[in-house]
Amino acid sequence: MRSAPPPSLPKILRRAPKKVQAMSKHRHQRGQGMTEYIVIVAVVAIAVYSLLGKAIRNQTAAIATELAGQSAGESINEAKSSADKARSDAATDRTLSTYHDNAARAGGK
Repeated sequence: MRSAPPPSLPKILRRAPKKVQAMSKHRHQRGQGMTEYIVIVAVVAIAVYSLLGKAIRNQTAAIATELAGQSAGESINEAKSSADKARSDAATDRTLSTYHDNAARAGGK
């Protein structure tokens, strides 16, 4: 434990270490909040991409094909079927009682 500063020092200098500690703690808390926010955004992005990843890739391929001056009808149809599959998969109930079926559907054994 640190000893108290000598009383001969001006009041502002005796309080300086406490203020520095308080400022440091505030910066740490602000940084922690930003880190938590980034983690939440990353988890949401991963969830959305895992649900709609194939549809997004097919739509991007269709856009690139159209920009190249070619017909992208096939890519557009694949994007539509991927989106329909994602919609039906999202509506399916997945619980522990259907765990084995869920694993088989995802490609597991």
